[in-house]
Amino acid sequence: METFFKAGWLRKRAELRSVEKQMHEVGAVPANPKQPFASFSGGNQQKLVLALVLRLAPRVVVLDDPTQGVDVETIPELYRFIRQLAEQGCAVVVVTADVDEIVDLCDRVVVLQRGELVDELAGSNVTVETVGLAITQGSREGAR
Repeated sequence: METFFKAGWLRKRAELRSVEKQMHEVGAVPANPKQPFASFSGGNQQKLVLALVLRLAPRVVVLDDPTQGVDVETIPELYRFIRQLAEQGCAVVVVTADVDEIVDLCDRVVVLQRGELVDELAGSNVTVETVGLAITQGSREGAR
């Protein structure tokens, strides 16, 4: 990972160039590294956070509703970044109630209700139908 310190001094220009490059790579609009983070749209904020995560090359990432509040056009881009993390060898844990998101992103699904394991699905068994069935069967069991 690139460092922006030399002999204890922060190299601001190098840092700004790197941030601007990352902003262009993830398609953040506008790609202005001096703009306050809070002034970006929700989708651009998510892109910027994932760009930072990609840069850090973590071994495990937990994403809680990664596309909540994001415009529909941005979702495929976020999915691409999430898959890129997994391709880099990162274990990606996605916590979401969005069944479509689960099916689009996950190779393995664990359905929990009230802290108890209800079902576990993997590979080609991860479909909208099987995930939905696991959720509803768990709901019925939990209601008894």
